[in-house]
Amino acid sequence: MSGVPACQVKQVAEQHLSAGVTKCLWSPKMDLLLTANTHGHVLLQRHRSLQRVWQLLPPAEYTSVTGLTWRPDSNLIAVGYQSGLVLLVSLESGTEVHSFEVGEGVTSLSWHQYSEPVAAAQKDIWSEYMTPLPASDKWFTESHSEGCTGEDPMNWQNSHVLSNQDCLTLLVVGTVRAKVLLYAFGFVHCATVDLAETVPRAGAVMDAQCSNDMNLLNVIVKRAAQEPRVCDDDADFAVEGVHVSCDIAVISEHHRELYLLSRKHAEIQSLKNYATDAINRLKEAWEGILLEMDTKLDAYSGAKEEGEVAADFIDLLVFGYASPEFYMFLSNKLSEKGLKKLRQTVELGYTNMHKLVVKQLEAVGQGLVFVISQMLGMARRMDRYRLLGVEESVVSNSMKEAGAFLLKTAELQQVIGASMKEFLAFLKWLSAVHLRINGSTVLQELAKTTQQETNHILDFLHDTLEQVVVDKDGKRRRMFRLEGVSQYLVDDKLKLPLDSISNPWLKFLQAHPELQSHPLVLPPRRNDSLIQNYNSLAQQLIRMADRSVEVISGHIRVSQGASLVDTTNLNGLIISQRCDANKKMNAVIVSKLSPYQFYFYEWSTELNDVYNSVCDASERVSLTVGCFFFTRNRCLDLQALSSPNVSVVSEENSVQPAARIIGAQFYSSDVLSVLTQDFSNVMRCLFIQIPVKVLSKYSFKNFPVPFNWKVSDFISPHPSLQATKTAERTSNDQPLNLSRSLHDTSASPQSFNRSPNSFISHATRVPSPSSAVHLSPIDLSEEIESSDVCRLDVSGGLFAVSGGRKVAAVVAAHRRTIVLYETEVDDDDDDDEDGEVEDEQRIQDEKKE
Repeated sequence: MSGVPACQVKQVAEQHLSAGVTKCLWSPKMDLLLTANTHGHVLLQRHRSLQRVWQLLPPAEYTSVTGLTWRPDSNLIAVGYQSGLVLLVSLESGTEVHSFEVGEGVTSLSWHQYSEPVAAAQKDIWSEYMTPLPASDKWFTESHSEGCTGEDPMNWQNSHVLSNQDCLTLLVVGTVRAKVLLYAFGFVHCATVDLAETVPRAGAVMDAQCSNDMNLLNVIVKRAAQEPRVCDDDADFAVEGVHVSCDIAVISEHHRELYLLSRKHAEIQSLKNYATDAINRLKEAWEGILLEMDTKLDAYSGAKEEGEVAADFIDLLVFGYASPEFYMFLSNKLSEKGLKKLRQTVELGYTNMHKLVVKQLEAVGQGLVFVISQMLGMARRMDRYRLLGVEESVVSNSMKEAGAFLLKTAELQQVIGASMKEFLAFLKWLSAVHLRINGSTVLQELAKTTQQETNHILDFLHDTLEQVVVDKDGKRRRMFRLEGVSQYLVDDKLKLPLDSISNPWLKFLQAHPELQSHPLVLPPRRNDSLIQNYNSLAQQLIRMADRSVEVISGHIRVSQGASLVDTTNLNGLIISQRCDANKKMNAVIVSKLSPYQFYFYEWSTELNDVYNSVCDASERVSLTVGCFFFTRNRCLDLQALSSPNVSVVSEENSVQPAARIIGAQFYSSDVLSVLTQDFSNVMRCLFIQIPVKVLSKYSFKNFPVPFNWKVSDFISPHPSLQATKTAERTSNDQPLNLSRSLHDTSASPQSFNRSPNSFISHATRVPSPSSAVHLSPIDLSEEIESSDVCRLDVSGGLFAVSGGRKVAAVVAAHRRTIVLYETEVDDDDDDDEDGEVEDEQRIQDEKKE
């Protein structure tokens, strides 16, 4: 067949697996195969050898993989799970770089790239001027190259997601409740399409694909049948495959703006992740100090009531007297070595906390103010960013929250410095007391205590020493709270806010309250903790992102939907969609309920055509549709080709069998690959290549279908298909030999092998609910040449093809064997390799002799 690469395949690898394969997908840029199995594992394997590169374990037990896709450049992989979790996985290491929850089970994933790159002059240049963040232990090891002062973890995380991304890419996520979510770069949620609002009884999204120009989002969604039908399984029920067109021109027309906006949101998300990690490590450093205090003083404070320990220390400080029990504790339980270790631990803990606040949290606050100020400039360009939901009032509120968080980090620095002075003064005095009690010589530097140090000790003992808490078992337990810093690390109001009476700026604001509402004046929030400020900032940033999602989603128009084909919930559909270079979205659908024919559909992705199809208020929708099948003829019967004297059909006018279709997938934008069961041997399959232009040629253009009807209702029952179904039903559970059983069926004496021309003439009338069936399936066997079909020695159950890589993978029907093939193999290559094998065999034989 002209226009189709020669269907010459060569088996290069075969592997038997311990778990059944549920999904397989070729990389669009590399010779790598991605598979998922029944255990929820995702494996990356090399071509030819099927060598495992890495394996990704499921996030939880009994979680199955329901979505799998590559980013167009193959550097990232998106994995969707039944639980609603989506992971972005690095190709190099197989580790997670980002994850998000969609709130319901994932049913489909696809990743698309805009056809045109963003010009260099329109790219983001301001991020280069942002101060780099110091290295975080979570993301980096301590070993850096010489002269390197640390890397920006935001750049590290975005290097997998945003680096080398010159075009806008969209990750399309379909869910079990008829929702389609769009994520720019797979990282930033930019729109949600709820199909249930326009499609009654809409269920799980079976497939969702975006056109190259991002004008059209083509969705195939499952819908419960309006009239219930009896199924073989009581737990099964009838469903329909419904096509829904979504006009996403707001994305295509503003793809440059969305490209820049998404990068800003990605930077904000990375800064938030970095701040969350820094706050967690700040809490860990503080808990280390508390743990050391509990270890040293718990022997004495365990039997005391709340406040008694602080009272004993104050009596010893002021009056130089303490109870015998307290003297015993100071002389026996505390050691000079233990006090020295406590001092080192406390000093190191406070130093680390100060570094975390200054070098990380403060840097995050500055980075957020820098990025949000750029978004504020975007909001003022209403002609470009208004339709993307960037509003000045919302961004200004985010700027205020970021400023308040920055002020609170500066306040926490003062508190940490003051608390460190108080703590070290207390330990210095306690060391001197311990030496005096034990009769040791007290150094002059320890013996001397200034009035300022005495005030620090009193403040420490009065405000920060101890409290009694009740644990989950109802037992009272004493712990040291050290209130000065710990109050900033809890989600509650400050009990001891910082004294700000002498602050001239706050005095000025109190004298002029009208200035507090000015957009450039940052709110002080003296009584809020650091955690409260951060939570408020995070919530405002979420509101800013959600506003963009809400506005963009509001500009996406959704059609009413057209029912395409019948199936059942357990059987499902085989769907493959591909956008070609002629701005056409092509789709092939096979119903597993009747796997002897496939439907071909074609939609235009032109902006005006998409708008008209979505906004059409008539009671019917126009489709380009064709129904095709294969029968046994000389081209498909490879056994007859090897024996030319064997006739394909024993009787001239007998009905030929229809081939069972195992799978259909677009090999490229111009070629469709179909895998069918072999006629003579169910343990083999046929690999067929068909030009898309042939399918389009013999499809009916602008075929009108009423909204309450299905396309399959207008397909006339072809005798070959009817006889095949009858033979399958009468065979019960016995193996079916289609060629023999179909020859024995009683049929009309006329020949039923329709030509494509008979289909066109048969479908010239416009159907109506009361009219007869008008579309007749087309037998493509007459259009296929021997070079377009190849027999594979495997019982096919699942397959994946890639025209760019010229490879195919076929999974056996039992799903535990996978076979790899190279396609478009030249005869010369085969001869060379056969010669090499013969030479090698001859050399081995000579060695044996």
